[in-house]
Amino acid sequence: MNAIGCELETRNYTALEIAPQLYARIGAPAQQRHCPFCDSIVYSRRHKLCGVCLRELPEQMLFSPEQAGNVTSMLRDEQQRHRAWLQRYNFTN
Repeated sequence: MNAIGCELETRNYTALEIAPQLYARIGAPAQQRHCPFCDSIVYSRRHKLCGVCLRELPEQMLFSPEQAGNVTSMLRDEQQRHRAWLQRYNFTN
């Protein structure tokens, strides 16, 4: 029996080299937004209030009504897909 040899060049790839568009979506945000009152990170631009100090955030920090509607629509679609997946594999009662 003959063995076939294969030499592979080993190289460490970074996430940015493999999928730059994926890294841009899930990587560090381009600009972190902080509450102007308590300096905590604002995690959701859909909500009008800061999650820490409960003060109203400035309009420029929030999604426009159209953007907020798009996010709500995407979340609703994802919930429906998840429910369909649960039913397909009998994870519901």
